[in-house]
Amino acid sequence: MSGTEYALYATSGTKKLKSIIFTRFKISTKPKNMKKTTFLIALFSILLSYSLPAQVKGEASYQVKYEVNFAIDSTDRGERTIEMHNLYTGNSVSYYVSDVFIALDSMMTQFRENPQAGMRRMSGNFQDMPRPEFLARVYKDLKDNETWVTAAVLRDRYLYEETDIPVVWKMTEETKEIGEYSAQKATTHFGGRDWTAWFTFQVPIQDGPYVFSGLPGLILELSDTDEDYQFNVTSIKPLEEKYEIELKTDKLKNLSKKEFIKAYENFRENPLGQFADRIRQMDMKFPDPTTGDMISGSEFIRRAKQEVARRNNYIERW
Repeated sequence: MSGTEYALYATSGTKKLKSIIFTRFKISTKPKNMKKTTFLIALFSILLSYSLPAQVKGEASYQVKYEVNFAIDSTDRGERTIEMHNLYTGNSVSYYVSDVFIALDSMMTQFRENPQAGMRRMSGNFQDMPRPEFLARVYKDLKDNETWVTAAVLRDRYLYEETDIPVVWKMTEETKEIGEYSAQKATTHFGGRDWTAWFTFQVPIQDGPYVFSGLPGLILELSDTDEDYQFNVTSIKPLEEKYEIELKTDKLKNLSKKEFIKAYENFRENPLGQFADRIRQMDMKFPDPTTGDMISGSEFIRRAKQEVARRNNYIERW
């Protein structure tokens, strides 16, 4: 007998791949085949350990809108930014995104379908459109407690899994009325901050803004103890037509959260990346990132670094 046949069944990267790997091979007892056998075992081990993004796909039955009031500069908390965000959520999946990103997505879709019409729309609206300050989009698999965050750094769009999930909540008996809803208080620690949430049992959705979920009802209000970030629900609308949610990963760079934090820190140190050297070499003027005034290349680089340094109060304290 030349060897023993084995059939191995496993889920790659725990449950994240959502499919079963079936491998059948022979382990030979002959010395000349031992290298091949070792390679097969090593390859199979890599497949098991490699974590691929979950297939977050489903339908939302509610659209929840939040007004998000936050301070992006920890040295000037009096300067506040206000954005409107959307939580498309249902029983199994959800998608959290700002109004600005929805508008930008619409413009890019029109541009791809009709470049000339899309260019006219972009040239007419782009300068007046507010820039998104809250850069994360969040996809949740509510059944499996898996949460994925996408964010762009320079030209790259990244995807990482939020590993500190599920959030551990401490329930209290304190209650209050928020609009037409009765709400109960819960607290947690996440991302280097202490958070207070007010949720309601009256909406049968165990979800909330950003990566927060896991309470026995919808989160209506959420804020950290420093009040740097405040989320307040403005509307809860059942959807007559289901909203399709799908996390498409083909154009995203999948990495760990630790690797994303490193990429983001590198960006803060050099916000223009390789373009900085090219800008220095160009004998031309550039628009100021905030005012639109035409300035020199070296001044453009300086102000870009200054603007990035001002955005020092990320929602998570890494």
